[in-house]
Amino acid sequence: MAGAPHLDAFLNAARSFIGLKESGSNRFSSSDPRGAELWKLWGSNASGTSWCAIFVSACGVKAGVSGSVIGKNAGASGIAKATVKLGGTWIDGPYLNGGNPVTPMPGDIINFGNAQYHGHNHAYHVGIVEYVEGNKVHTIEGNSSNQCRRKEYSLGDHSI
Repeated sequence: MAGAPHLDAFLNAARSFIGLKESGSNRFSSSDPRGAELWKLWGSNASGTSWCAIFVSACGVKAGVSGSVIGKNAGASGIAKATVKLGGTWIDGPYLNGGNPVTPMPGDIINFGNAQYHGHNHAYHVGIVEYVEGNKVHTIEGNSSNQCRRKEYSLGDHSI
């Protein structure tokens, strides 16, 4: 999504959720209105459901790019597939390309942990690339240790 007109809006949407924490079992405290906002943007209250892809989808809705640039899906693998159907490009990361580092762009969707699921590679987590600096990719992720937070990875990390 690098260079797209809505890049800032997408990244700002992601940043607006940083610090949102679960109150337990993929549920949000009613004292933080951002939890209700996330479910509203997603389109339903899927409380109790893993929400990393719902977070990415909700950021797409908040930025006005859902269905045109960012696909909407509740699954880590599904959101990438839905985005590719909209014209996005899939790039194999180190896990799938023999360990070669890949440099993503701000606003890219990044999948992690391609586990086997019914004989197919299946990502178990997804986030948004905020920026790349040196050999590190910095992300914003929902449902990471039960909260929305920033993380960083080596560009050659085999979980990508």
